[in-house]
Amino acid sequence: MKDSSGGWRLGIGYEIPEYAMRASLVYNSRVKYDSIDGTLDLTGVPAAAALLELDPMKRALYSRIFGVSTPVTGSATLPDSLELKLQSGIAPDWLAFGSVKWTNWSLLQTVEFTCAGSASYCGTADGVALTSLDLYYRDGWTVTGGVGHKFNEEWSGGVSLTWDRGTSTVTGSQSDSWTVGLGAAYTPTQNVELRVAGALGLLTSGQSNPINMTTTSYDFDTDYVSALSGELRVKF
Repeated sequence: MKDSSGGWRLGIGYEIPEYAMRASLVYNSRVKYDSIDGTLDLTGVPAAAALLELDPMKRALYSRIFGVSTPVTGSATLPDSLELKLQSGIAPDWLAFGSVKWTNWSLLQTVEFTCAGSASYCGTADGVALTSLDLYYRDGWTVTGGVGHKFNEEWSGGVSLTWDRGTSTVTGSQSDSWTVGLGAAYTPTQNVELRVAGALGLLTSGQSNPINMTTTSYDFDTDYVSALSGELRVKF
């Protein structure tokens, strides 16, 4: 599937330098995709399987798309989001920070795809969905909090904790996650800075829920993720 589109961003910020206090609020707009083009590839499904369908209208449709690749098109709107970030000095050389982000993922429920060719080509009336991407998302929330400390003129570091609410409801595996992050910076001179960071995340377990009267279900266990990064900056 492919398509392209655009959106916009609007933000406002406020800062009190003497207290290392900073606040910002940023809104990202929805992004509308009007022509998501792709291919419904059912070459692995025998055309004769359409004969097993009892509904005559569905049987006629399946006889056209089973065993072949069919061009399809659809439309979808990606969600808007709103994020608030705060930071403030809490003691000499100590900084507290946090953020809350809401993402309107519940906007994405079902994305239907219709035949990209003529109705006669697919054997369907205009607008009849050949397949759909069933997401059934709920809104996402991401909350982060942490502290940073400047140990001396050369060393500084920080730690953070992030909770991300999973967006999956009946299908998918986007469950809640918890992430601990650690970072350190070493600045031996004004022109050289070395940064290292690491993160350890917990992906919580979950399961699917019945949908569309199917009996298919699944569950998944808790898992862990980790990441390391490094950065060297040299100014000339």
